[in-house]
Amino acid sequence: ENDYTDELLDQVIRWLFKDYYRPLYFLGAENKVFRAMVVGQPQIVHNGLQQGYVNLSIRCDSSNVYSPTNITPMYTVSGTKTITMNSTGHVDIYPEISILKIGNGTLKIESLDDMGNTFLINNLTNGEDLYLNCQREIITTDAIGVYHFDDVVGEYPRLIYGANRFKITGDCKIQFRYIDKYRFWQ
Repeated sequence: ENDYTDELLDQVIRWLFKDYYRPLYFLGAENKVFRAMVVGQPQIVHNGLQQGYVNLSIRCDSSNVYSPTNITPMYTVSGTKTITMNSTGHVDIYPEISILKIGNGTLKIESLDDMGNTFLINNLTNGEDLYLNCQREIITTDAIGVYHFDDVVGEYPRLIYGANRFKITGDCKIQFRYIDKYRFWQ
């Protein structure tokens, strides 16, 4: 839109040319995000008066399109609480979950919509801070020398299309993060 300078071109080059995939979305469709990387040699087309445009080749990491990251509020659970999350994607997705355990004991996450799948973590301690990556089945904790892989019972929580209700049992603070995945641009 504006005339360019050598400094502005340098800024654009540093911004665009990375050796890893980055989010790319278009105005008016901010809820559909590609993971893209500029490849090949760019071509600048200009009139010699510092006006013009750049032609780029872009490669995506897959044929999938993603939503921005959905983050739930930090829920405080005393006893039992049911929470609802909506997934609009085309495929089932596995969330990331942050948990701060209140009191010693077990934490249970039961899906009320996905065939009643239940996930339990036993032997948690008061104040323990956990991170679960449900896709990769990774559990990290701030408790030194503690590994909860033998304390897990059931299937890791996943989100299916539509409303997903989870019944959380066990005193804690819990937050979910997930990205909806679409098969192609709509």
